[in-house]
Amino acid sequence: MLPTTPFWMQGLGLIILGGVGSLAFAPLHAVIVLVPVLTGFYWAINRASSPGSAFLFGLSFGLGHFLTGYYWIGNAFLVAGWGLLVAILAVFCLAGVSALFVGWVAWVCRYCGALGFKQILLFSALWTLAEWCRSFFVFGGFPWNLLGYVWGISDPMMQLASVVGVFGMSAVTVLCASMPALLLFLPKLGYWEISRCIGAPMLILLAIWGGGALRLDAANETMKEGIKLRLVQANIVQDEKWDLALRKTHSRNYLTLSQTALSADVTHVIWPETATPYALDRDEGARQMLASAAPQNGLLITGAIRFSDSEHVPQEIWNGLQAVTFLGEIAGSYD
Repeated sequence: MLPTTPFWMQGLGLIILGGVGSLAFAPLHAVIVLVPVLTGFYWAINRASSPGSAFLFGLSFGLGHFLTGYYWIGNAFLVAGWGLLVAILAVFCLAGVSALFVGWVAWVCRYCGALGFKQILLFSALWTLAEWCRSFFVFGGFPWNLLGYVWGISDPMMQLASVVGVFGMSAVTVLCASMPALLLFLPKLGYWEISRCIGAPMLILLAIWGGGALRLDAANETMKEGIKLRLVQANIVQDEKWDLALRKTHSRNYLTLSQTALSADVTHVIWPETATPYALDRDEGARQMLASAAPQNGLLITGAIRFSDSEHVPQEIWNGLQAVTFLGEIAGSYD
């Protein structure tokens, strides 16, 4: 990012930096990489010669970040038989559109021009706002790879989500990971400056972890009492998952696994995302079939598609979760 480095090389460096940032997500959850990644990105924004250059820096960073985070989506197009070229184009298009939001964050930060802690706050707020906009307005809503997800590895850290939601988790993550960037803009560092730039984010994260640990400890007894889960995974091959001729076979596999050696104290049976190839809210026969897997005093919780009301035009379909009782009734849904 030195001024003497050619512009295209700076962009390439930011693509690589953004790609490294994806290591913070599952399955690696290398959350610590966000410190050099977001610090480096923030520094690059402030070294940009103009807001336009900062936008291109943000676009490059976002492209690398989302390409490495979305690469696996291409497999869905290969399974569907669309071919390798379409799979590659789909990943690049999704990553490119998502990267535009990162470019906007960089442009606004550079345009405002302020330095110091206020700009770190602005950077965190803009990143969170960009995630919120992407989650509701792109392709009908595309809340993938939000930075708040990186804490999925830690139950205590995730307790804060019950108060501030995933967007609040993203804001805290960006704030703490980018705060060490202030060290790059302080010509003469004293002990106070160093402790504020490095110690403050550590204290914030420690406080969140401590509060979450206390919350879990207090809830453990009441949460675990009388609850016993059976998790079921039938490992349906992806290219057979939506074959209409195999729907009953797949459902029987799940029912058999759910009922085999089922102990009387199991309270909830849980199936995976879209495990049920039926629209349960419209298919009473399918609900009655699934009811045999639900414990008498509990629920079968399964992934299933859900349709909007028949009067709704155009028809809308959600990828949801539905809870079915042993009587074949839907006790609750979440889209």
